[in-house]
Amino acid sequence: MEFITKTDSIYKKEKRDFIYLNEKTDLSAAKIIGKIKANGKADWYMLFYSIMTKAQKLGANAFKYSSSSEKGDISELIIDNYLISEEIKADNKEFLPKNKIYFFGRHNKKGTTEEFKLNGKKTPLKAFHYAVYNLDKDTQINKGGFLGTTLNISPNPSGRSYYMNFSGFGPSAVMTGSLSFTAGNIIQMDENYSLLLTHIYQLQE
Repeated sequence: MEFITKTDSIYKKEKRDFIYLNEKTDLSAAKIIGKIKANGKADWYMLFYSIMTKAQKLGANAFKYSSSSEKGDISELIIDNYLISEEIKADNKEFLPKNKIYFFGRHNKKGTTEEFKLNGKKTPLKAFHYAVYNLDKDTQINKGGFLGTTLNISPNPSGRSYYMNFSGFGPSAVMTGSLSFTAGNIIQMDENYSLLLTHIYQLQE
């Protein structure tokens, strides 16, 4: 892991968030902490976690995707890190997905296609892909059939979106302190890491 750019004076605080910043968010009033690169054979979450840990120690509470690449077994992730105000945080929230359900496939390009049921319909999910569905009505998600796990989710007035996988990779939402669930093989993911993955994974149409 290395700094590509770094500011000279950095405000430090013991505990803080690490929020995904949408491309449309105005960052003119944000403090730039620096651009950090991590690479190695570790999975994407471990690369993200190593950057997050370093950035938070230096005062960052938000990040923006810069780039990612893979060469053989080596993955590389570059993230721009910022210290943002509560005002910027609120503005950024307005650009985040509203009443959507994101499903993420296996965390390995060589992984097999998974299958789940969405409102009773069999739905395939390719490895290293993600799929997005509108949460505009009561929705039932099933993984594993009759003896598997079933979740029922309804649209929320707040516009809350859900991010899920069936393999257990990455941080769960409970790490953020938000309402979360882990039901059998259906696992809710942290929103910030999930939105980062939308730049790395391919969208499954």
